[in-house]
Amino acid sequence: MSWHHTQDNTSVGLGLGRPVRAPDPEPDLRYSRSVFAWRRMSTATALAVSVGCGARTGLMDAADSGAGGQAGSSVGGAGTSGTGGVGNAGAGGTQGGTAGSQGGNAGAGGSPGGAAGSAGTGGSPGGAGGSAGEPGLCPPGSEPVVLASVERAYGIELDGTDVYFTSALDNGAIGKVPKAGGPTTLLTTGAGRPRNLALTDDWVYFTMPISGRVAGVKKDGSQLVNLAEFQNFPQGIVARGSELFWLRSSAPGGRLVGHRLTTGEYTEYATDLADPWALVRRGSHLWFNTRNTAQLAGIWRYNLSDERLDLVAPMDVGANDIGISQETTADRAVYITTNASVRRVEEFGGAVTTVAQGTFLDGIWVEAGQLFFTERTETGAIYRLDTPAGDVTRIASAQANPRRVTSDGECLYWTNQGPFDGVGSVVRGPRR
Repeated sequence: MSWHHTQDNTSVGLGLGRPVRAPDPEPDLRYSRSVFAWRRMSTATALAVSVGCGARTGLMDAADSGAGGQAGSSVGGAGTSGTGGVGNAGAGGTQGGTAGSQGGNAGAGGSPGGAAGSAGTGGSPGGAGGSAGEPGLCPPGSEPVVLASVERAYGIELDGTDVYFTSALDNGAIGKVPKAGGPTTLLTTGAGRPRNLALTDDWVYFTMPISGRVAGVKKDGSQLVNLAEFQNFPQGIVARGSELFWLRSSAPGGRLVGHRLTTGEYTEYATDLADPWALVRRGSHLWFNTRNTAQLAGIWRYNLSDERLDLVAPMDVGANDIGISQETTADRAVYITTNASVRRVEEFGGAVTTVAQGTFLDGIWVEAGQLFFTERTETGAIYRLDTPAGDVTRIASAQANPRRVTSDGECLYWTNQGPFDGVGSVVRGPRR
């Protein structure tokens, strides 16, 4: 790989030309399903799974307050007078108005309902206000909820309804559990230490670094495919439309590769990378880090549109995870975790700054205005940092070796690897 680093922490990009097939003697990386002696399962029988179900809560729109009753009619007119007599009394007014209607329905997310209806003139009081709405899944300050107990839980990804995870055992598994709590489903078992995940509409794809494989399983567990073997410790993986990207991490000779799901075409986008590790995508750009400080540790950006590789910033230490906000109007920076810090650099290059410090910092998730990261110890924690360099707040404590963390905008979700001789977990918790 040829490149050079410029004075302002950008680089002259490496144009790698058109995608090429993997060179011989590397075998064809499209394999039959028989490569894996795996079992697909629709219920959790291979892992000890205990589920904590958070209460489902509905949201109701606030309604207007009840209308007041109708006013009573006027009093009767005066009686006519007679000679030397007293006029008869006029008839009384009609009955007062009807009672006000019922108050509004419950408000969303715990807000009270509409106000009571006003009393009609001369009528009974209006109806009572609606009852308070139920809280959301993760109100600020609430306690974390264990969704599933999983041995050596590692990778985590979300779709609209479920949390997907890996169990990184030698005889590991890919599973899912509803966000709101419920039964855990194992999609496949017998996977060799699966780690990281990438989702498409119908599939879950995952890497197995120790066995050098990349595979996929349908979200309903009905089909399993082996995409590639001999990948030399595949690690980070992301999806973009009908193409997957992953890093072959073994140094020397690390690679950024792609696999077209529609055709099976395998593409090497960058080669001779010094132990590439974590990978994140936004739009047509990929960011990843290299960890080998004896060669070149750093943060890199690959532009899929013009097939250009740039060094964003060199690093003096290897990173554990990498994150970037998916909102382009937000803080336009890349963040990484190291064993002792969270660091920040502008997405197209610049000075690297330390924005948080800790012990064995691992997973990271970045979104508009804030990021979340894990402290991987036996009594670890989940933290929030208001970006770009605000306060650090501990969200959850007493977490057993938390690894990866993600969010759907309402709740945080993370995996706890568990204690050395114990069981880990998949957890849902508040963002504040």
